[in-house]
Amino acid sequence: MSHTKIKNSLMFLVLTIVTVIGAGCASSQNQVAQRMVSSSVAMSEQNVEVIDLAASLKAGDTSKKEEDQIKYRKIQLDGFEKIDQLKEWLTEIQTKQEGLSATYGLKKDYFKSIKVALQFIDELEASHKSITDIRSEPRFFDLVNLLNALRNRSYSSKEESLEILTAPISLLSHLQRPEVVLPTSASQLPIQQEYSLSPEAYSKELVRSPLFSPNAQVCTYAGPKTGYGFKAGLKILCGDQKLKLKFGPESHTGPFNSRLFRAAGILTPRIDFVSQVEMKYDRKFITEFNSRKQTNTKVTVLGIKVKEKAWNTAIKDPMGVVSAMKLNDGTVLAGAQLAEFKKGLYTSTDKNFTFDESKESKIATVTFTEGSVIEDIDAIEVGPWRFDEPNHMNNEVLRQQFMMSIWVGNNDLPMNNTRLLITKERAEDKTKTVKVIPIYIDVGVGLGVSDSIKGMSSYEIDKMSGTMSETYTDSRGDDPTTQKTKVVFQFINKTPTKIIEKLTFADVVNGLNLMCLYKPEQLNAALLQAGIPTSLAEKATSKLVSRRSKLIKDLELQRQFSHCLHGPS
Repeated sequence: MSHTKIKNSLMFLVLTIVTVIGAGCASSQNQVAQRMVSSSVAMSEQNVEVIDLAASLKAGDTSKKEEDQIKYRKIQLDGFEKIDQLKEWLTEIQTKQEGLSATYGLKKDYFKSIKVALQFIDELEASHKSITDIRSEPRFFDLVNLLNALRNRSYSSKEESLEILTAPISLLSHLQRPEVVLPTSASQLPIQQEYSLSPEAYSKELVRSPLFSPNAQVCTYAGPKTGYGFKAGLKILCGDQKLKLKFGPESHTGPFNSRLFRAAGILTPRIDFVSQVEMKYDRKFITEFNSRKQTNTKVTVLGIKVKEKAWNTAIKDPMGVVSAMKLNDGTVLAGAQLAEFKKGLYTSTDKNFTFDESKESKIATVTFTEGSVIEDIDAIEVGPWRFDEPNHMNNEVLRQQFMMSIWVGNNDLPMNNTRLLITKERAEDKTKTVKVIPIYIDVGVGLGVSDSIKGMSSYEIDKMSGTMSETYTDSRGDDPTTQKTKVVFQFINKTPTKIIEKLTFADVVNGLNLMCLYKPEQLNAALLQAGIPTSLAEKATSKLVSRRSKLIKDLELQRQFSHCLHGPS
C-alpha cells in the first residue's frame, strides 16, 4: 500500500472517529470571467442575514465592545412575503444610516450596496414571475451574494475561535488534499481541444505596460494600510491613480500571478513590481504606518475561553522600508548618511510620536525599497465572499480557477482575500447595467512551498516542487472492480473550504485548459515583467511547465493535451 494511500486511509479513520465523538459530545479565457459573473446555482433554500436594528443600534454608543457588535436576523427568501419583509428591513437600514455609521463605523459603500439591493428587489418584483422562477434568476443570486458579502463585511476577523474538542477535525481539514477519480471509460474523457492565449490577452495583460513609471513622477501619501495582513504597506496617489504599495516577498509573486490570472479571464486587480517609489514626505506616513488590524485567537473548551493569543502585534519601523531621502536643497541621502539622518528624527512610545522638527523640515521626499503596487478598482466594494457559500461552493468556474492557484502554489485563499464589487457599465444607448462581480483582491502567494503545513512560502523558487500531483490506487477490499485510480494534489490550502470536496475530474481538465494557455516563453516573459531575475525566471518557468506536464500524465491525458507537454516532467 502506498504512503499516500495509508495517509488518506488514516485521515479518513481519524476523521470518522472524531466526528462520532463530537456528535456524542455536542472555453476561452474571455468567456471565463463572464461565466463567473453570470453563473447561478439551483438551490433548495437561500438564507440571508440583515442587520437587526432593534438588537443592534444604540444611539451614541461608540464603545464597540464585543457585546455591542452588530446583531443580525436571518430570513429565508422562499416567498414574496419574505422578499417584501426583506425590503422593509433594508429600507429601515437606509433611514438609520447616520446612527449606524456613528455606532459601527459603516462606510458609504455599505449603504450604496443596500441601495443596489433594493433596486434588485424592485427588478425582481417587476418581472411578475413566480417565486420559483425568481429564485432561479441571475439577479436573485446577485441579491443573495450582495447581502452575504455585506454580512461578511462585518465579520470580525480580529477574533477567531479554536475549540479544543473539535481541533482534530480542524487539523485534518487543513491536511486534506484535493483529489479526483480517473474515469474508467474512454467515453468519460474530454474531447480534444486546444486553446491558446489571444494576442490581445497577451499584450494587454500578460506583458502589459506598467501602471505608472516610478522614475517619472513623485507620488503623494493617501492613507495607511488598515487590513488584517501581516505585510507592511500604505496607499499612495501617483498622478490620478490611486494605488496600494505593499512590501515583502509577494512583491514579485503578486505581479506574476495577477498577470497570469487576468490573461486567463480571472478577475483580480492589476499588480506591478516596482524597484522603488518616490513619495512627497508626509508625517502621517510614519504615524499611521502601523494601522493594520490585530487578529486574536480565542481558545475554548465547550465554548468557555481558556486562553487568548494575539497576532500581528509587532510594531514595524516605518523607516525600515525607506531606502533614500531627498532634502529640500536637493541633497540625496542613502546608505550610511541616511542611517545617520534617521537617528533622532522621531521617538515613539505606544504609537505616540515626538519629532525633531528641525530635521523633519528639511525632508522633501522619501524613496521606498522595492515592493508592489496594486491598482484601486473604481467600483462599490460590498465586502468579502466566501468559497463555502453555496453560490460559490457550487460554482464550477471557481473550482477551475482553484486549479490555477494549485499550479502556482497560491494556497492563501481566505475570505479577506476576496471582494464582491458593484460596477455600472454604460451602453451605447446610455443605459446603465449594474453588475455584481466577485474578484480576488490578493493573489500574492506563490512560487514557493505549498505542500507542507510546517512551512509555506512565497518567492522561494529553489524550494518550489517541480510536481503538484501524484496517483494512487484506492482499493476498498480485494474486489478489483471497486478499485479506483485517484490523482491527489500535493497542495495544502491554508483556509480549508468545501470547494476542495466538490472538485471533479471535469474541473481539473478545464483548469488544465487555463494552464495550457501559456507557452513556456510566455510564462518566462510574465515572470520577467514581475521583476524576477533572468536565472530565477527560467527556473520558475521550468518548474511550472514540469508541474502541469506531470499532471497531464497523471490524468492520462497525453493525447488530449499533447500541445501542452513541453519537456520532461
